[in-house]
Amino acid sequence: MILDGLSLEVMREVLLDLPTVDIIQTVKCTRRLYYFAKADKALGRRLQNRVFRFWLHLGNSEICENCKKLARNFTISNSLL
Repeated sequence: MILDGLSLEVMREVLLDLPTVDIIQTVKCTRRLYYFAKADKALGRRLQNRVFRFWLHLGNSEICENCKKLARNFTISNSLL
């Protein structure tokens, strides 16, 4: 794979630009992505937030502004995406 030769710093710069990068197409090996995220805490947080927002979108949920907990059966706001 082309990405195998890239250093962690270069990979981090590519993956931190998440809105323009399709992670599945860029990094097909989830194990390799896991090790990148484990080595780089900022990347790990960005990926975790990205997955969480996607999960909210699939579950048709949003976070309650008052209690900061998940609220079901609401439409997701564009600010979370």
